Amino acid sequence: MDKKASVFTDGGNFRWNVWAPLKANYHAWRAESGKLAAKVAFAKWGIRVLEVKCSRCSLRDEMTDHMLADCIWARSVWWNLCRWVKIPILTEDISVAQILNHFQSQIGSKRWKRAVHLVALCCLWRWWLARNNKEFNGIMEPVRRIVESIKEDSFLWVKSRVKGVYLEWKNWVDLDIASIV
Repeated sequence: MDKKASVFTDGGNFRWNVWAPLKANYHAWRAESGKLAAKVAFAKWGIRVLEVKCSRCSLRDEMTDHMLADCIWARSVWWNLCRWVKIPILTEDISVAQILNHFQSQIGSKRWKRAVHLVALCCLWRWWLARNNKEFNGIMEPVRRIVESIKEDSFLWVKSRVKGVYLEWKNWVDLDIASIV
């Protein structure tokens, strides 16, 4: 294992992705560690929260794993991404750590694995932005728009962070990793 690409957390092993911006890596690391500012955490810290239920589904309390992995809205985004990158869809109750492990444990070339991991980190970042847009602006972004934003952002991340890459949008949408030269 490449020690430069990993940060060891409380019993977990988070892998940083050099193709993703620092903010996305850091956000995913905090999400996997359960250290994001969710409503339940605010309430525990003594911050007055009117409602601790998830503002998207209203079925469970908003905790990191629920809002980013297990909420039916989050699952819809993950299902769409799994279909896009052509990996099996997780069907049981899931956590951020399980999702990241699932995306990282797929069989493929090193470059393909890095791209798929990048997509997972991008999803966590974009989903967080969509969650905040709902919380603070009252705007609920549709799943399809979030998925398209993830594809767009991850494409731009690869284009801007992988040296000497020539990647066309069509190749990225088809997830043609061999075309990244």
